[in-house]
Amino acid sequence: MLRRGKTRKAVGVGLLACALIAWFSVIKGRASVLEASKMALACDGKWHMIRAVDAVTAANDYNALNAVAALSATEVWAVGNFHRFSDAADKTLAEHWNGTKWKLVPSPNSSSKTNILAGVAVVGSNDAYAVGYEVQSGSYQTLIEHWNGKTWTFAQNGTNKGLLSSVAATATNDVWAVGSTDYVGSGLIEHWDGKSWAETTLPEQVYFRAVAAISKNDVWAVGQQTNSTGIGDFTYTVHFDGTRWTHIPSPSPFRKHDLDQDWLTSLTALSSNDVWAGAVWRDGDYGILDHTFAEHWDGRTWQVVRSQNPGGNTKYNDFWGIAALAPDRVWAVGQSGYTNFQPLVEKWNGTAWGLVKTPPAPDGLLQGIARLPSLSAFMAAGSQYKQTYTGTLVEYACGLP
Repeated sequence: MLRRGKTRKAVGVGLLACALIAWFSVIKGRASVLEASKMALACDGKWHMIRAVDAVTAANDYNALNAVAALSATEVWAVGNFHRFSDAADKTLAEHWNGTKWKLVPSPNSSSKTNILAGVAVVGSNDAYAVGYEVQSGSYQTLIEHWNGKTWTFAQNGTNKGLLSSVAATATNDVWAVGSTDYVGSGLIEHWDGKSWAETTLPEQVYFRAVAAISKNDVWAVGQQTNSTGIGDFTYTVHFDGTRWTHIPSPSPFRKHDLDQDWLTSLTALSSNDVWAGAVWRDGDYGILDHTFAEHWDGRTWQVVRSQNPGGNTKYNDFWGIAALAPDRVWAVGQSGYTNFQPLVEKWNGTAWGLVKTPPAPDGLLQGIARLPSLSAFMAAGSQYKQTYTGTLVEYACGLP
């Protein structure tokens, strides 16, 4: 995931992820006997680590899962990128969860040095999409890959100028991908109707970071709009009603300086009048560290909802993913720290956001979160430091209150 501002190199002491292999019992009203029998993880209302796969493991190598999506408790995809320190060429990374373990699945790469997958959506066991970008001669080009049940193949390989950050689908012939023509360029939206991809480019300087599709006639995309400085940002949202995209005003709570950045980074929708966006505000040029917040759409307006920020002004706090079980059970994930980071998980209980305890992960970062349908469960994915290199990180929680 692209972020503007100073980078922070992952450092820390390694901690190997451990998998919990106790079969869990059925939770009444939340999981079927069949689903429970296929799962091999604890279902105790707590967050646990699951061992994912690292494509490269030499000193200073890098692996990251940037997004995760679930069709069921036994059909989950996570995508991202990896590179070997020896050549530093980013390659696509795709992993599949079958209910018992994660498996690395080959995904194609263009001839470009940089190939990154940033978003994923699952329509069926033989129908999934991953989106991102490649870099050709110093410019961003869109990258879309499709899973047909056997292999990942190119759907777009440098087809358009730009980068894609998120993808959502309501059906096999209704897939939406969003991003920007540059970082930051014009807002970019692409739609698959089952036959071809159609591109929409907005006149505004916008970078869409997330998209959520409730139905064919009810789709949201959120991100940031660059202000007149070319560095500062305001939050930005658009809505599709089946015919056209319309800009819907959203608040930008941090507007102290022209360089302030207000970003909507993630999106989840329970219904047409219950939509949540995870968000970050920051201003590194003035020494103001990242702060999380959330915004909620109630069917009429977007409103800012304050969240927890451990350490206050002494730590970076970011939301990069958000998902929901119910109006009073919404989870946001990201990172918290200063020189060493830990995964950040917060829960909305219908009244306020509160911190949720997660397993420690040295320089851990959660980039995305997905609900496992029909279970009170989530998978969250990202990266963590493992003694000598950066590896994948997956956390799981089931039986959540």
